[in-house]
Amino acid sequence: MTASVCLFGVMLVVRQSKLYLDSALAWLVAIGGFIAIAAVLGTPGALKERAQRIALLLAGAMALVHNQVEMAFFQPPSMGVLWLVVGAAGAGLASSSRPTSGNAEEAKAVITPTVKPSVGLSLAGIAGLVMVVVTGALAVGVTRHEQLMAGAEAALRRGDTALAIERLAKAQDAAGLDTRALRWRVQLHAFDPMRVLTEMNRVDDAQMRLGETIAWLKDAVPEDRSPTTVTRLRASLLERAALEWGGKERFAAAESAFAALAKQSPYNIQDRLAWADLAWAAGDQDLARQRYAEVLELREQKYLDPADPLSPAELKRVRETLADDNSESLRPNP
Repeated sequence: MTASVCLFGVMLVVRQSKLYLDSALAWLVAIGGFIAIAAVLGTPGALKERAQRIALLLAGAMALVHNQVEMAFFQPPSMGVLWLVVGAAGAGLASSSRPTSGNAEEAKAVITPTVKPSVGLSLAGIAGLVMVVVTGALAVGVTRHEQLMAGAEAALRRGDTALAIERLAKAQDAAGLDTRALRWRVQLHAFDPMRVLTEMNRVDDAQMRLGETIAWLKDAVPEDRSPTTVTRLRASLLERAALEWGGKERFAAAESAFAALAKQSPYNIQDRLAWADLAWAAGDQDLARQRYAEVLELREQKYLDPADPLSPAELKRVRETLADDNSESLRPNP
């Protein structure tokens, strides 16, 4: 009980500004699972000792392997489950200690759990009831979200882009912030039209769409709760504007957006590659080469990833750019 309060209480304090309906549900599920499993493992005779040891050994091995690959003990989506394994292992260790000799009073003292099973199971039941209520509320939002997404797809197939964008705007917040709907809304309103409008010499219209889309991103979520996807969308929009229309101010705005993205997602190779390409396009080739070198360093760190984060063409371009310090013909073309 004490462990669950400490662990999940700290998680709530640290993560409360980023808890949406779906992530709050996951947090409640982790609490309920933690209490229920700890209560079962802390109850003498609930499971055979041999079964406990095997289960906890396998769970611990899985947790360590997963952590080695993805640093999962520090990743918000998975850390609750993996620390649950730690709590279960602790409860199992406390209950598996048995005296080999001694009087009955000593044996009773050793095998009596620190938390009564009835208390643990009651707390688990309360957590389960809360989860049912939250799940019901989430189900209503999810149903409406899927209806709106289907409606947006249907409108897009008919060629009604305006209606598709309108439905995506409603789907975006139907069940907590859905970055997928936001991303497609941005794609349809800004990314796709910007280059076309520029080629048609309608730069004012393209810039108006850009301003509107940046405002969407700002209104979608408070800055202190901005997920990486939103920050990445903003950086990509400003990068597109800088590449399309040039200008020191535009390049500076894009540079600032990518710097913020690097703080949120320091190990994303594609983000770092785009940041390097931006520096090259701005004319700062030394800075660009420094970032290309960082791209290769990050790639080497992901040696356990079966999929290469860089395509063969991207890898060749980065290596050739670093190999020839004086080559202007190797200007990246993202």
